[in-house]
Amino acid sequence: MRETQPPDWWQPPAAPVRESRPIYRERRPVRWSMVLLGVVASVIWYVVVAIASSGVLLPGILAGMLVGGAVTAVLAWRGDPGLSIGVAIMVGFVLSLTILIEGSSLFVQFT
Repeated sequence: MRETQPPDWWQPPAAPVRESRPIYRERRPVRWSMVLLGVVASVIWYVVVAIASSGVLLPGILAGMLVGGAVTAVLAWRGDPGLSIGVAIMVGFVLSLTILIEGSSLFVQFT
């Protein structure tokens, strides 16, 4: 008994159909000049906060970071995304700098 093959058995299977890839774009473009403007505005903000809270620096800086975070959220939601990126960069930088300074002062205090 000889088995017979289907008539198109020598053809490779058909390649899967590929759909075109979706193209995602920002609703609003991010310009580097606006990112730099956000960084500069944040630096000015933190200098003003540091001068205003000259006696007790930590609560002033933490309050400044909370305001900066709120500004970042509002700018990302309704404003310019470049400004929000610049402000967010500086909020993160100041947070890490504050943790480093306060952590080192606590370390020095306990040793």
